[in-house]
Amino acid sequence: MKGWQIGALTAVVAVVFFIAGVISAPIVNPPPKPKQVLDITFAVNWVFDGEHVPFFVALDKGYYAQNGLNVKIVRGFGGADTVKRVATGEVPIGMGDAVSSILSTARGLPVKIVAVFFDRAPFAFHTLKESGIDHPSKLAGKTAAAPPGDVQRAAWPLLAKAVGIDPNSLTWVNVEAAAKIVSLCERKVDATPFFYDAVETLWRACGGKDNVITMPYWKYGVDIYGMVIVVNPDFLAKYPDAVRGFLNATFLATQWAILNPDEGIEIMRKYQPQLDPTLTKSQWIIEITTMQTDRIKNNYLGYIDENQMLKTIKAVSEAYNVPEVKVADVVARDLLPTTYKLPEVNYPVPEFLKP
Repeated sequence: MKGWQIGALTAVVAVVFFIAGVISAPIVNPPPKPKQVLDITFAVNWVFDGEHVPFFVALDKGYYAQNGLNVKIVRGFGGADTVKRVATGEVPIGMGDAVSSILSTARGLPVKIVAVFFDRAPFAFHTLKESGIDHPSKLAGKTAAAPPGDVQRAAWPLLAKAVGIDPNSLTWVNVEAAAKIVSLCERKVDATPFFYDAVETLWRACGGKDNVITMPYWKYGVDIYGMVIVVNPDFLAKYPDAVRGFLNATFLATQWAILNPDEGIEIMRKYQPQLDPTLTKSQWIIEITTMQTDRIKNNYLGYIDENQMLKTIKAVSEAYNVPEVKVADVVARDLLPTTYKLPEVNYPVPEFLKP
Protein backbone atom coordinates (compact mmCIF):
# COMPACT_ATOMS: atom_id res chain seq x y z
CA MET A 1 0.00 0.00 0.00
CA LYS A 2 2.31 2.68 -1.29
CA GLY A 3 2.45 6.14 0.16
CA TRP A 4 0.97 5.29 3.52
CA GLN A 5 3.13 6.76 6.26
CA ILE A 6 2.33 6.69 9.92
CA GLY A 7 1.54 10.05 11.47
CA ALA A 8 0.48 11.52 14.76
CA LEU A 9 -3.12 12.60 14.62
CA THR A 10 -4.84 15.31 16.62
CA ALA A 11 -8.59 15.65 16.85
CA VAL A 12 -10.37 18.78 15.74
CA VAL A 13 -12.69 20.19 18.39
CA ALA A 14 -15.85 21.60 16.85
CA VAL A 15 -18.14 23.72 19.02
CA VAL A 16 -21.64 23.76 17.63
CA PHE A 17 -24.18 26.27 18.96
CA PHE A 18 -27.94 25.69 18.76
CA ILE A 19 -29.79 29.01 18.55
CA ALA A 20 -33.54 29.00 17.93
CA GLY A 21 -33.26 25.49 16.57
CA VAL A 22 -30.70 26.46 13.90
CA ILE A 23 -27.12 25.25 13.94
CA SER A 24 -24.58 27.99 13.42
CA ALA A 25 -21.37 27.50 11.48
CA PRO A 26 -18.96 25.35 13.49
CA ILE A 27 -16.10 27.04 15.32
CA VAL A 28 -12.82 25.20 15.05
CA ASN A 29 -9.92 25.49 17.45
CA PRO A 30 -7.00 24.27 15.31
CA PRO A 31 -4.73 21.86 17.18
CA PRO A 32 -0.95 22.10 16.98
CA LYS A 33 0.43 21.11 13.63
CA PRO A 34 1.32 17.40 13.71
CA LYS A 35 5.02 16.58 13.64
CA GLN A 36 4.39 13.82 11.12
CA VAL A 37 1.84 13.66 8.33
CA LEU A 38 0.24 10.62 6.73
CA ASP A 39 -0.18 10.75 2.95
CA ILE A 40 -3.37 9.08 1.75
CA THR A 41 -5.32 8.95 -1.50
CA PHE A 42 -9.09 9.28 -1.32
CA ALA A 43 -11.08 8.14 -4.37
CA VAL A 44 -14.56 9.54 -4.93
CA ASN A 45 -17.20 7.56 -6.78
CA TRP A 46 -17.35 9.41 -10.09
CA VAL A 47 -16.23 12.47 -12.00
CA PHE A 48 -16.12 15.49 -9.72
CA ASP A 49 -19.43 17.26 -9.17
CA GLY A 50 -21.57 18.81 -6.44
CA GLU A 51 -21.75 15.74 -4.24
CA HIS A 52 -18.02 16.06 -3.55
CA VAL A 53 -18.04 19.63 -2.20
CA PRO A 54 -17.34 18.68 1.45
CA PHE A 55 -14.12 16.84 0.61
CA PHE A 56 -12.63 19.88 -1.11
CA VAL A 57 -13.83 22.12 1.72
CA ALA A 58 -12.02 19.87 4.20
CA LEU A 59 -8.90 20.02 2.04
CA ASP A 60 -8.98 23.78 1.47
CA LYS A 61 -9.80 24.78 5.03
CA GLY A 62 -7.01 22.61 6.37
CA TYR A 63 -9.27 20.22 8.29
CA TYR A 64 -7.42 17.19 6.92
CA ALA A 65 -4.06 18.76 7.70
CA GLN A 66 -5.19 19.56 11.25
CA ASN A 67 -5.84 15.86 11.67
CA GLY A 68 -2.38 14.90 10.46
CA LEU A 69 -3.42 13.97 6.93
CA ASN A 70 -2.17 14.98 3.52
CA VAL A 71 -5.12 13.93 1.37
CA LYS A 72 -5.04 13.56 -2.40
CA ILE A 73 -8.57 13.45 -3.86
CA VAL A 74 -8.93 11.51 -7.11
CA ARG A 75 -11.91 10.83 -9.33
CA GLY A 76 -13.78 7.54 -9.53
CA PHE A 77 -15.21 5.40 -12.30
CA GLY A 78 -18.41 4.30 -10.58
CA GLY A 79 -19.17 3.52 -6.95
CA ALA A 80 -18.74 -0.21 -7.53
CA ASP A 81 -15.35 0.37 -9.10
CA THR A 82 -14.22 2.53 -6.16
CA VAL A 83 -15.24 -0.21 -3.72
CA LYS A 84 -13.11 -2.66 -5.72
CA ARG A 85 -10.14 -0.26 -5.63
CA VAL A 86 -10.47 0.03 -1.85
CA ALA A 87 -10.93 -3.73 -1.34
CA THR A 88 -7.80 -4.53 -3.36
CA GLY A 89 -5.73 -1.85 -1.63
CA GLU A 90 -5.23 0.36 -4.68
CA VAL A 91 -6.52 3.22 -2.51
CA PRO A 92 -7.00 3.06 1.26
CA ILE A 93 -10.27 4.96 1.50
CA GLY A 94 -13.03 5.92 -0.88
CA MET A 95 -16.60 7.02 -1.48
CA GLY A 96 -18.47 3.94 -2.62
CA ASP A 97 -21.98 2.62 -2.19
CA ALA A 98 -23.54 0.28 0.34
CA VAL A 99 -24.72 -2.27 -2.23
CA SER A 100 -21.28 -2.76 -3.78
CA SER A 101 -19.62 -2.77 -0.35
CA ILE A 102 -21.90 -5.56 0.88
CA LEU A 103 -21.53 -7.52 -2.36
CA SER A 104 -17.75 -7.23 -2.32
CA THR A 105 -17.59 -8.43 1.29
CA ALA A 106 -19.97 -11.32 0.63
CA ARG A 107 -17.83 -12.40 -2.32
CA GLY A 108 -14.60 -12.46 -0.34
CA LEU A 109 -13.17 -9.00 -1.00
CA PRO A 110 -14.06 -7.22 2.25
CA VAL A 111 -14.25 -3.51 2.88
CA LYS A 112 -15.35 -1.65 5.98
CA ILE A 113 -18.10 0.95 5.87
CA VAL A 114 -17.11 3.58 8.42
CA ALA A 115 -19.79 6.22 7.69
CA VAL A 116 -22.94 6.74 5.66
CA PHE A 117 -22.60 9.79 3.43
CA PHE A 118 -26.00 9.68 1.69
CA ASP A 119 -28.55 8.12 4.04
CA ARG A 120 -30.98 7.81 1.14
CA ALA A 121 -29.62 6.41 -2.11
CA PRO A 122 -29.79 9.11 -4.84
CA PHE A 123 -30.20 6.45 -7.55
CA ALA A 124 -32.63 7.10 -10.40
CA PHE A 125 -33.50 6.09 -13.94
CA HIS A 126 -34.13 8.86 -16.43
CA THR A 127 -36.11 8.57 -19.65
CA LEU A 128 -37.47 10.93 -22.29
CA LYS A 129 -41.13 11.74 -21.86
CA GLU A 130 -41.82 10.85 -25.48
CA SER A 131 -40.79 7.25 -24.77
CA GLY A 132 -43.77 6.68 -22.49
CA ILE A 133 -41.51 4.98 -19.93
CA ASP A 134 -42.89 6.57 -16.78
CA HIS A 135 -42.47 3.63 -14.42
CA PRO A 136 -39.47 1.32 -13.88
CA SER A 137 -41.57 -1.72 -14.77
CA LYS A 138 -41.73 -0.34 -18.33
CA LEU A 139 -37.97 -0.77 -18.68
CA ALA A 140 -38.52 -4.44 -19.54
CA GLY A 141 -37.40 -5.01 -23.13
CA LYS A 142 -35.64 -1.64 -23.28
CA THR A 143 -32.01 -0.46 -23.37
CA ALA A 144 -30.04 1.59 -20.86
CA ALA A 145 -26.61 3.20 -21.08
CA ALA A 146 -24.02 2.92 -18.28
CA PRO A 147 -20.45 1.76 -17.72
CA PRO A 148 -19.95 -1.64 -16.06
CA GLY A 149 -18.82 -0.04 -12.77
CA ASP A 150 -21.89 2.16 -12.42
CA VAL A 151 -23.37 1.84 -8.91
CA GLN A 152 -26.96 2.20 -10.12
CA ARG A 153 -26.36 -0.52 -12.68
CA ALA A 154 -25.09 -2.69 -9.82
CA ALA A 155 -28.26 -1.91 -7.86
CA TRP A 156 -30.62 -2.48 -10.80
CA PRO A 157 -31.62 -6.02 -9.71
CA LEU A 158 -33.00 -4.49 -6.49
CA LEU A 159 -35.24 -2.12 -8.44
CA ALA A 160 -36.28 -4.82 -10.92
CA LYS A 161 -37.27 -7.09 -8.05
CA ALA A 162 -39.20 -4.27 -6.35
CA VAL A 163 -41.30 -3.58 -9.47
CA GLY A 164 -41.74 -7.23 -10.41
CA ILE A 165 -39.69 -7.66 -13.58
CA ASP A 166 -36.74 -9.83 -14.59
CA PRO A 167 -33.44 -7.91 -14.18
CA ASN A 168 -32.25 -9.53 -17.42
CA SER A 169 -35.15 -7.97 -19.34
CA LEU A 170 -33.19 -4.71 -19.54
CA THR A 171 -30.31 -4.64 -22.02
CA TRP A 172 -27.26 -2.69 -20.90
CA VAL A 173 -25.20 -0.70 -23.38
CA ASN A 174 -21.65 -0.10 -22.17
CA VAL A 175 -20.63 3.56 -22.43
CA GLU A 176 -18.20 5.90 -20.71
CA ALA A 177 -19.58 7.98 -17.85
CA ALA A 178 -19.62 11.15 -19.94
CA ALA A 179 -21.72 9.43 -22.63
CA LYS A 180 -24.65 8.39 -20.43
CA ILE A 181 -26.68 11.57 -20.79
CA VAL A 182 -25.71 12.06 -24.44
CA SER A 183 -26.85 8.52 -25.24
CA LEU A 184 -30.28 9.24 -23.79
CA CYS A 185 -30.74 12.69 -25.30
CA GLU A 186 -29.67 11.45 -28.74
CA ARG A 187 -32.13 8.56 -28.37
CA LYS A 188 -29.44 5.90 -28.75
CA VAL A 189 -30.92 4.17 -25.69
CA ASP A 190 -34.26 4.23 -23.92
CA ALA A 191 -32.96 5.14 -20.48
CA THR A 192 -29.94 5.88 -18.35
CA PRO A 193 -29.34 5.56 -14.61
CA PHE A 194 -27.88 8.68 -13.07
CA PHE A 195 -27.86 10.24 -9.62
CA TYR A 196 -30.92 12.44 -9.50
CA ASP A 197 -28.76 15.40 -8.56
CA ALA A 198 -27.95 15.51 -12.30
CA VAL A 199 -31.41 16.66 -13.38
CA GLU A 200 -30.26 20.17 -14.29
CA THR A 201 -27.66 18.67 -16.64
CA LEU A 202 -30.25 16.33 -18.13
CA TRP A 203 -32.76 19.12 -18.62
CA ARG A 204 -30.21 21.29 -20.39
CA ALA A 205 -29.02 18.47 -22.65
CA CYS A 206 -32.45 17.04 -23.48
CA GLY A 207 -34.35 20.22 -24.28
CA GLY A 208 -35.87 21.14 -20.93
CA LYS A 209 -37.28 19.56 -17.78
CA ASP A 210 -40.66 18.88 -19.42
CA ASN A 211 -38.93 16.42 -21.74
CA VAL A 212 -37.39 14.25 -18.99
CA ILE A 213 -38.92 11.77 -16.55
CA THR A 214 -36.90 10.99 -13.41
CA MET A 215 -37.68 7.88 -11.36
CA PRO A 216 -35.82 7.70 -7.99
CA TYR A 217 -35.27 4.14 -6.81
CA TRP A 218 -36.58 4.92 -3.32
CA LYS A 219 -39.99 5.94 -4.67
CA TYR A 220 -40.47 2.40 -5.99
CA GLY A 221 -39.59 0.45 -2.87
CA VAL A 222 -35.79 0.37 -2.91
CA ASP A 223 -35.24 1.88 0.54
CA ILE A 224 -31.58 1.12 1.08
CA TYR A 225 -28.45 2.92 2.12
CA GLY A 226 -26.78 5.07 -0.51
CA MET A 227 -23.22 6.33 -0.68
CA VAL A 228 -20.83 5.41 2.10
CA ILE A 229 -17.23 5.96 3.14
CA VAL A 230 -15.35 2.67 2.80
CA VAL A 231 -11.90 1.75 4.07
CA ASN A 232 -9.51 -1.06 3.27
CA PRO A 233 -9.53 -3.41 6.31
CA ASP A 234 -5.73 -3.71 6.45
CA PHE A 235 -5.34 0.06 6.38
CA LEU A 236 -7.97 0.42 9.08
CA ALA A 237 -6.22 -2.10 11.32
CA LYS A 238 -2.88 -0.33 10.89
CA TYR A 239 -4.03 3.31 10.97
CA PRO A 240 -7.34 3.60 12.90
CA ASP A 241 -6.50 7.13 14.05
CA ALA A 242 -6.01 8.21 10.45
CA VAL A 243 -9.52 7.01 9.63
CA ARG A 244 -10.91 8.83 12.68
CA GLY A 245 -9.15 11.99 11.59
CA PHE A 246 -10.44 11.67 8.03
CA LEU A 247 -14.03 11.28 9.23
CA ASN A 248 -13.72 14.11 11.72
CA ALA A 249 -12.45 16.50 9.05
CA THR A 250 -14.95 15.31 6.43
CA PHE A 251 -18.08 15.72 8.54
CA LEU A 252 -16.94 19.05 9.96
CA ALA A 253 -16.62 20.17 6.33
CA THR A 254 -19.97 18.59 5.43
CA GLN A 255 -21.73 20.55 8.15
CA TRP A 256 -20.03 23.74 7.00
CA ALA A 257 -20.87 23.11 3.33
CA ILE A 258 -24.55 22.51 4.13
CA LEU A 259 -24.70 25.86 5.88
CA ASN A 260 -22.60 27.65 3.25
CA PRO A 261 -23.37 26.09 -0.14
CA ASP A 262 -22.30 29.03 -2.31
CA GLU A 263 -18.94 29.39 -0.56
CA GLY A 264 -18.48 25.64 -0.69
CA ILE A 265 -19.01 25.60 -4.45
CA GLU A 266 -16.44 28.35 -4.95
CA ILE A 267 -13.92 26.47 -2.82
CA MET A 268 -14.37 23.33 -4.90
CA ARG A 269 -14.02 25.30 -8.13
CA LYS A 270 -10.59 26.46 -7.03
CA TYR A 271 -9.53 22.83 -7.49
CA GLN A 272 -11.97 21.92 -10.27
CA PRO A 273 -12.40 25.14 -12.31
CA GLN A 274 -14.18 23.30 -15.12
CA LEU A 275 -17.32 22.95 -13.00
CA ASP A 276 -20.37 25.07 -13.80
CA PRO A 277 -21.25 26.87 -10.53
CA THR A 278 -25.02 26.77 -11.15
CA LEU A 279 -25.04 23.05 -11.92
CA THR A 280 -22.69 22.24 -9.07
CA LYS A 281 -24.85 24.11 -6.56
CA SER A 282 -27.98 22.38 -7.86
CA GLN A 283 -26.29 19.02 -7.38
CA TRP A 284 -25.13 19.78 -3.85
CA ILE A 285 -28.52 21.16 -2.73
CA ILE A 286 -30.24 18.00 -3.99
CA GLU A 287 -27.66 15.75 -2.33
CA ILE A 288 -28.32 17.51 0.98
CA THR A 289 -31.86 16.08 0.79
CA THR A 290 -30.38 12.56 0.92
CA MET A 291 -29.12 13.39 4.42
CA GLN A 292 -32.40 14.89 5.63
CA THR A 293 -33.88 11.69 7.04
CA ASP A 294 -35.11 10.98 10.56
CA ARG A 295 -32.14 8.67 11.10
CA ILE A 296 -29.70 11.52 10.56
CA LYS A 297 -31.84 14.25 12.12
CA ASN A 298 -32.16 12.24 15.32
CA ASN A 299 -28.47 11.37 15.47
CA TYR A 300 -25.60 12.97 13.54
CA LEU A 301 -23.99 13.21 10.13
CA GLY A 302 -22.57 9.90 8.95
CA TYR A 303 -24.68 7.85 11.40
CA ILE A 304 -24.99 4.13 10.63
CA ASP A 305 -28.30 2.62 11.71
CA GLU A 306 -28.18 -1.10 12.55
CA ASN A 307 -31.69 -1.87 11.27
CA GLN A 308 -31.27 0.02 8.01
CA MET A 309 -27.95 -1.72 7.38
CA LEU A 310 -29.56 -5.10 8.07
CA LYS A 311 -32.35 -4.19 5.65
CA THR A 312 -29.82 -3.24 2.98
CA ILE A 313 -27.83 -6.44 3.54
CA LYS A 314 -30.97 -8.56 3.24
CA ALA A 315 -32.03 -6.80 0.02
CA VAL A 316 -28.60 -7.34 -1.53
CA SER A 317 -28.51 -11.00 -0.47
CA GLU A 318 -31.91 -11.73 -1.99
CA ALA A 319 -31.32 -9.81 -5.22
CA TYR A 320 -27.84 -11.24 -5.90
CA ASN A 321 -28.16 -14.67 -4.28
CA VAL A 322 -25.15 -14.16 -2.02
CA PRO A 323 -24.79 -15.07 1.66
CA GLU A 324 -26.07 -12.53 4.17
CA VAL A 325 -23.04 -10.97 5.79
CA LYS A 326 -23.19 -9.81 9.37
CA VAL A 327 -23.27 -6.09 10.05
CA ALA A 328 -19.97 -6.42 11.91
CA ASP A 329 -18.41 -8.01 8.80
CA VAL A 330 -18.96 -4.89 6.71
CA VAL A 331 -19.30 -2.04 9.23
CA ALA A 332 -16.90 -0.40 11.69
CA ARG A 333 -18.91 2.10 13.74
CA ASP A 334 -16.58 3.18 16.51
CA LEU A 335 -14.52 5.62 14.41
CA LEU A 336 -17.24 8.12 13.55
CA PRO A 337 -17.46 11.41 15.48
CA THR A 338 -20.87 12.18 17.00
CA THR A 339 -20.23 15.93 17.12
CA TYR A 340 -21.57 17.05 13.79
CA LYS A 341 -25.34 17.42 13.66
CA LEU A 342 -27.44 17.99 10.55
CA PRO A 343 -28.11 21.72 10.15
CA GLU A 344 -31.72 22.84 9.76
CA VAL A 345 -31.88 24.25 6.25
CA ASN A 346 -34.71 24.48 3.75
CA TYR A 347 -33.41 24.71 0.21
CA PRO A 348 -35.69 24.35 -2.85
CA VAL A 349 -35.77 20.92 -4.49
CA PRO A 350 -37.37 19.60 -7.73
CA GLU A 351 -40.96 18.38 -7.70
CA PHE A 352 -40.00 14.76 -8.35
CA LEU A 353 -38.37 14.60 -4.91
CA LYS A 354 -41.45 15.74 -3.03
CA PRO A 355 -43.74 13.12 -1.43
